[in-house]
Amino acid sequence: MTDKSTKPETRKRSLAALLADTTGNTIAIMAASLLPLTAMAGSAIDMSRLYVAKVRLQQACDAGALAGRRFMVDNTLDENSREQATKFFNFNFPEGWFRTTSVSFEPTLNAQGQVEAVARATVPMVIMQAFGKDPVPLSVNCEAKFELSNTDVMFVLDTTGSMNCAAADTEASCSNNGNVEKSNARIKALRTAVISFYDTIEGTVDSTARLRFGFMPYSTSVNVGKLLPSAYLVDDWTYQSRVANYTTYDYTDSSGTTSWQTYPSGTLSQSNCLRYMNNTGSYATDTKSGGPPPTTETYYTFPSDGEATAGGANGEWGWSGAPTTSGSNRSCRRKRTETVRTYSGRFRFTDWTYKPVQYDVRNYKAGSNVTLANSNNGTVATSGSYNAQQLATAGSGVSTISSSWSGCIEERDTNPQATFATVPSDAYDLDLDSKPDTTTKTRWRPQWDDLLFDRSGTAEQTTSTTRTAQSASCPKEARRLAAMTKSEVQTYVDASTFKATGNTYHDVGMIWGARFLSPTGIFSADNASAPNGKPISRHIIFMTDGAMKPGTTTYSLYAYEKLDRRVSGSANTPTDSDLKSRHNERFVAMCKAARAMNITIWVVAYAQTMTDELEKCADPGKAFYASNDADLKARFQAIASQIAELRLSK
Repeated sequence: MTDKSTKPETRKRSLAALLADTTGNTIAIMAASLLPLTAMAGSAIDMSRLYVAKVRLQQACDAGALAGRRFMVDNTLDENSREQATKFFNFNFPEGWFRTTSVSFEPTLNAQGQVEAVARATVPMVIMQAFGKDPVPLSVNCEAKFELSNTDVMFVLDTTGSMNCAAADTEASCSNNGNVEKSNARIKALRTAVISFYDTIEGTVDSTARLRFGFMPYSTSVNVGKLLPSAYLVDDWTYQSRVANYTTYDYTDSSGTTSWQTYPSGTLSQSNCLRYMNNTGSYATDTKSGGPPPTTETYYTFPSDGEATAGGANGEWGWSGAPTTSGSNRSCRRKRTETVRTYSGRFRFTDWTYKPVQYDVRNYKAGSNVTLANSNNGTVATSGSYNAQQLATAGSGVSTISSSWSGCIEERDTNPQATFATVPSDAYDLDLDSKPDTTTKTRWRPQWDDLLFDRSGTAEQTTSTTRTAQSASCPKEARRLAAMTKSEVQTYVDASTFKATGNTYHDVGMIWGARFLSPTGIFSADNASAPNGKPISRHIIFMTDGAMKPGTTTYSLYAYEKLDRRVSGSANTPTDSDLKSRHNERFVAMCKAARAMNITIWVVAYAQTMTDELEKCADPGKAFYASNDADLKARFQAIASQIAELRLSK
């Protein structure tokens, strides 16, 4: 039997012992601290999730804003650009990522043409929601703009005759439309495309950067001569021309005096009287006295009615009142006209000699009007051969014209090799950088089509035939790189001289487009550096609507192809197909040389097939085809967007 009176005492001793014993206290402490530790760890985890989510949201916002700005057209955030912006945002921040809710992206366009956006998302708590923590809303801002560093853009533009045609026309249906622009002419679409390029790129210029534009319209030549120092051009040059040979004595004939002349030796039969009247056979007398020139001469002519009868107007046989009026032999008389030729001591035109002729071009290249003889009338004091310039000065009564220089040029000396793996040292035309020295071979020559005349071959030809001077197609004067307002660009492309005429010589445009853009060439003083000292991005926008099309009878940058043969070689008779191959070789070689200068070449083939040569000319991925006017504008805008550097401004 147990004594119940001892139980409380026993319990006291047990609790005291337990209180004094520390074994197992850690478990209790851990249990007590579990909840606060869980809250701390959960907070760290959820904070990390919030950080990652916000970074990802910012990246998605940036991507969307950049995409929206990239796809903008004419500085308008239209439906398409908004859609593209949203697509890029959604791609970078997919629906439900990190269990987010209430995801939104709102792009807008600010007054500076920048795309602004606000992106929002709500992130649920994973751990802390057990402690009553609500989902956290996140919000980020982003802003994208195009920003341009120092940039030089040279438009090398095909202004050949086919640009008068519509984009849908074929060469067979429209070659040049009579050198008149159609209402939907390609050159009109080109003007619009250039302005859209300007609008796209102009608003992207950083306030400290420099943006310059230049223009190089081309056809068979380029109009750059007046932009070059005068010393860079020759002082005299030989053209395929002609000289007028003035070797015939000039004279004046009297009006002529007619009188009767009686046969002095008696009578004649009727048949012999007719011979006397006609001054033929044994009855002929001198038809000229005096001379030789310049001594005065008298000429005799004998008008005859062909009858030997009494009463004849120009001769009579046995006329009434004659010494002998009957019988088989009678008196005979005839009419004789006496003309006195008096020589002036001067000389008149004899014939032409078509050949290469040297001319003084100093006044012509200086911009003066030069007087040229353009006919074979008048006289000179000294017998000899005269070029058009000399005859205008030496001649009296010679018809003249006033000839002035358009500004188009002939290239300096070249090497007529057919291919150009490397450019030979004597091909000065393909040397994009070297300045001329004092030698003729290194200097350029003014085109002078008023002096240019064709002939059947390279040999000289002397003939009395008067031929018409050959014509040349000279495009609008090029424009050197300069900062330009939209109004200035518009004025340039809208000018009446910005017109379409002539054949297609791509090499001509590329040679001079690169020359005007080169940082180390004849314009290096303006092109080598920018005022802010930062690097310069250089671009050629090369637009053409046709394949290379030189012609043997074309007066081009390489003179008169048929006779000068600077590209075909003097030993070869040029053909259109051979010239096309040779000029294409030069074109591709010049594209390669320009790219070696760190110039980016963009090519737009408009309303034609993209040729292999055009593809080779462009930098990789920078050759585009535009089938119609809208495509052309879009291509120019796309190029402008790619030239501008797309940047985040927030």
